[in-house]
Amino acid sequence: MIGLMAAAAAAGLATFLLCFLLERIARKRDKERQKEDRAWSEAEKQAGEEAEAKRQAEEKKEAERAEAERRARGEEERRKNVERLNREQRRNELLERIVRETEFSLGETEVLSDSTDPEAVSRPSIVPTGFIDIRPVQSMEEIRNILPVQQLMDDESFYASLAAHQLLVLQPMEFTVKAKKVLVLLVDRSDSMKELGRVFWAIALVEKMADKCLDAGACLILKVFTEFIESVAKAETPEQFAELKRQLPHLLSPDGGTNIQVALKSAIGELSSSKISEKKILLATDGDCPIDENDLLLSLKENNISLRTVCISGEHAGLMRISEFYDVLWDH
Repeated sequence: MIGLMAAAAAAGLATFLLCFLLERIARKRDKERQKEDRAWSEAEKQAGEEAEAKRQAEEKKEAERAEAERRARGEEERRKNVERLNREQRRNELLERIVRETEFSLGETEVLSDSTDPEAVSRPSIVPTGFIDIRPVQSMEEIRNILPVQQLMDDESFYASLAAHQLLVLQPMEFTVKAKKVLVLLVDRSDSMKELGRVFWAIALVEKMADKCLDAGACLILKVFTEFIESVAKAETPEQFAELKRQLPHLLSPDGGTNIQVALKSAIGELSSSKISEKKILLATDGDCPIDENDLLLSLKENNISLRTVCISGEHAGLMRISEFYDVLWDH
């Protein structure tokens, strides 16, 4: 009996110990699982934080790259604007120089009485013509110029006339001989002139030349051409110059081909048959056209005509060779 009880007690103890051991093992496993879970959670959290940090870093990097690109574009735009302004300034300065250096042709002379024009040539008359007036002597220096009939007077009559301010002297009326100034301007309006804003520089050139003519009292003859002379405009008065400048966008609207040869031959022909002296032609073109250099050069020399060429955004070796003056307005 006692043996059975001891065996039962031993079995119970063993069961208790086994249960206790199993419980310990289970608790240990739970703790390890919880530790693993915490570690996994920490790892996930860390991975998430690292991913977020990486995303933010990439976003920051992308934002910095975008900002750098924006700044680069801004700098490039500013650089281009500065270059454009500098280019326009250089072309404006060149236009001003061309206008300043361009000389007028001289047309028929005009006789003007009592002119105060500093460019006029004053010539006193010493013979009794329509330009002569007779007036009383105003100083003793003029005695020698009194009328011949009074020079023959006896002394008593002479001094009596002198005292009475009745001695008369020939009064030469001043007159001026002034040449009429003329500017012949040929402007290309072919289709290629619409490229790169060439037509706007052509308009600017004509406007500046019109202002110069107006200030100088000169006549502007504008010939617009494509394959032929399309239009001719003439301006001498302020009203005519104002109307011409208003019509320029229409007159110079680009269209058609180019024939510089025909345009120059037309201008040369008209100048050769006119009474204009010191003949000069100003040509504005983009240079996109072949010419017969020998023919044009011979015509220019035979008629004593000076050619000045302004190539707008282009070059023309032939025109350079036959022109007395040659300038280029570049678009780059």
